[in-house]
Amino acid sequence: MYKETAEKVEDAKKQARADKKATEKAEKTDKKVGAAPKKSSSKDDKGQTEEKEIEPNLEYLWQLKDMGFPEDLGKRALIKVKNESVAAAVEAVVAL
Repeated sequence: MYKETAEKVEDAKKQARADKKATEKAEKTDKKVGAAPKKSSSKDDKGQTEEKEIEPNLEYLWQLKDMGFPEDLGKRALIKVKNESVAAAVEAVVAL
């Protein structure tokens, strides 16, 4: 069982690296095109910054479920890592 879990974690890390490379490539493309950066916070009427509630990325959540992680744990991990990647969420699950 430990070996299977270790293999799942390694697979998730590989997937995260691929996701990170794809994200970096997309960000570079956005910068070349001149797209505005994505923001996760907004200002209210008083000029104070408030954080938007983060919803877990459903695609990442399904990948975590396919690896055998419970849905609620996957959601908490994805929120904790702000949907960075599946591998980051796996690392967060291990830390939780």
